[in-house]
Amino acid sequence: MFLKPALLSTVAALCLLLCACGRSSGGSGGGVEPTTGSPELVISTSAVSQKATIAQATGPSATIGLTPRDAPSGVYIGYAYSRNGVATIVGNQPGRAPSALIVTFQPPYQLKPGTYTDSLQIELCADSECVQPLTQRQFVTLTYVVGPAPAGQTPGVMLSTGSVSAQQFLTSMPIGFPKAPVVAVTFTNVPVAPQVSTSTTHDGVDTAIYSATPAAIGGNLSIYLLQPQKLGAGVYHDTVTVNACLDSGCENPLPAVSLSVTYTVTNMVGGSNGYTINAWPITATDIVWDGVNSRLLVSLPFGGGGSGSISVLDAATGALSSPAAVAGAPSVMAIASDSSYLYVGLADSSSIQRYALPGMTADIAIPLPAYNGTSTYARTIEVAPDNAHTIAVTMQDAAGNPMGLVIFDDAAARTNTFGFVNVTPLKVIDSAVWGSTGAALYGTSSNGVGQTAELYAFTVDASGVTPAGDQTGEPSGREHFAQNLLYLDGGAVVDPASLMMTGSFAAPLSNLLMTPDVSLSRAFFVNTAASSSTFSGAQLESYDLTTHASIATLPLPNGNLTSTRLVRWGTAGLAFVDVGHSDIVTVSGSFVSP
Repeated sequence: MFLKPALLSTVAALCLLLCACGRSSGGSGGGVEPTTGSPELVISTSAVSQKATIAQATGPSATIGLTPRDAPSGVYIGYAYSRNGVATIVGNQPGRAPSALIVTFQPPYQLKPGTYTDSLQIELCADSECVQPLTQRQFVTLTYVVGPAPAGQTPGVMLSTGSVSAQQFLTSMPIGFPKAPVVAVTFTNVPVAPQVSTSTTHDGVDTAIYSATPAAIGGNLSIYLLQPQKLGAGVYHDTVTVNACLDSGCENPLPAVSLSVTYTVTNMVGGSNGYTINAWPITATDIVWDGVNSRLLVSLPFGGGGSGSISVLDAATGALSSPAAVAGAPSVMAIASDSSYLYVGLADSSSIQRYALPGMTADIAIPLPAYNGTSTYARTIEVAPDNAHTIAVTMQDAAGNPMGLVIFDDAAARTNTFGFVNVTPLKVIDSAVWGSTGAALYGTSSNGVGQTAELYAFTVDASGVTPAGDQTGEPSGREHFAQNLLYLDGGAVVDPASLMMTGSFAAPLSNLLMTPDVSLSRAFFVNTAASSSTFSGAQLESYDLTTHASIATLPLPNGNLTSTRLVRWGTAGLAFVDVGHSDIVTVSGSFVSP
């Protein structure tokens, strides 16, 4: 065969076939030996017509007879054709002179219903490139009518169900994305396995994926849902659409079918230690409970305009209200026991801003001292239990390294301080807590900055703090003073008089936050460790404050969370800021208060 594109402007193929009829060549050159008559090619028909429907898998075919007359040996039959509806045209005797051409039309499912017309040109030639034609070109009209599927045979797609439902608890942490039940996809009256695509809305659905079943015309539809922590509690509705076509160009699409998906994220657990939990998608730096005015106050970092704010959080809805602008980036906070003042550390300024409550009126700015030319920032702030004007501040540098302890009366710093910059041998302090009055203070340091963990006791007078004792190697963690004992985030219980451990909770002694509640006789811990022998991720734990026995646990929305404070709020609430995941987590119910 030989391709000759000049025969027809819409040529798809040109074939030249050796014709063995006539006398054989008398010489060794293999050329055409002339005959006494004029060569003639008789074609059995001048028109071919075929019909098919899109429900058929293969296209029809037709045969066109060829009869050369008075043709010398060594001649060729050349032909060319267009391809509107034609797939191929080949000789019926490959490698020999054909007695017929076989016309095969395209599979009908690849074409839209309609009429397709092609032209076939045929001639005898003296040479393999058909430069020397021996006959005039003859034309055969090829007509191909593609019709729709007959009644009752229309191709279609079916789903095993029209709707699916799925449910996840807010704190569930499935590997990968949670899934809805798999839906079977079947096709009817299709000549071939269709090409399938899916589309979906994204209220609660992440993606929908179709996978074909091997050796079968059909498959499965897998619905992948968004993580419950990302959505929050609620009911989410989506529509997944399955689109199918008989061919890659989608000339014959099947009617689309839809699947309704209902995804419920729950946040409530019943029972004697039941609870409601929410993870509000709020970027905050700290949270405190204003007991007098019964409200949660959260510090929000920079927003539009280059300033942060302090807002009221509705723990039931996650709504923020009554924002008070902060001229800077608020970080840690502390509130007076009588709710008269709120103290706010600034992450971008070496100062603390005080606000008068309940109106959140900016009061005084408290500058923090620089040590050896290094600016300091508030690390923790604690308001004296018997004087709302006095605060104990542990400080840090811009890199987070501890920078000492200072007592302030309003904006005036007391003279005697404590910290590694002016203590030999090296001493650092991470956090501090008042005792029952403003005359005693306690602090801890972690393993770092060249020293082991230590627990400190201080006496406090008008001149500032004076170290009264320390214990090296004591369990670390932020301290909490309640019923004349020190409770450390790490789980240890310490006698403040001797700074010796008197007991501990069964929780792992690391990666924890805690808060004691004397009125409920309970201690609450956020266990932020990545894993333990009983769970993977983070969980909230409650213990008996006196016996230290475990009471209940609940899983938290995010593993490996980052936070600095666990807060009791209301009659039966807990809250903390998950800085790493930009969430505020609130818990309420009998888990907190039976």
